[in-house]
Amino acid sequence: MIRFYSNARTIKSRKNTSSVRMSGHVVESAVGLNPAVRPLDWLLGTWESDEPGQGSFPTIKPFRYNETLHFTHVGQPVINFMFNASHGESNKPLHRETGFIRIQPDTNNVAFIIAQNSGLVEIEEGELDGQKLTLQSRALARTSFAKQPFVQQ
Repeated sequence: MIRFYSNARTIKSRKNTSSVRMSGHVVESAVGLNPAVRPLDWLLGTWESDEPGQGSFPTIKPFRYNETLHFTHVGQPVINFMFNASHGESNKPLHRETGFIRIQPDTNNVAFIIAQNSGLVEIEEGELDGQKLTLQSRALARTSFAKQPFVQQ
């Protein structure tokens, strides 16, 4: 589950392991925002972690990482997003995600469509309540040769 809170600038990690404090700044676009996604305008811009996160997997040493999220638009009825995680000391790229956020017309229902560089694709759906966005996983898929650990529905 992901939760975005613009007033607290906290993004809860997908792994439900910790909350990450993020600071953001808005980047202006030359194209007008599509009215369908106006309720998400508070997300627009670049968000960066204030403190490194902690990563651990059974097969590697624990590590620290930084996160950057970019939320943009090009006038379509979606918000584009790109997520990057980099190593806390070397700044080496670790993980990337890209995708879109859509709102079901005339509702507060939201969908996140996400593709990861690891070969995983996910759809998360939920609700928008002011500047609080709560999502739950609805579908997972992966390429037949995705890296381990293999994610299953």
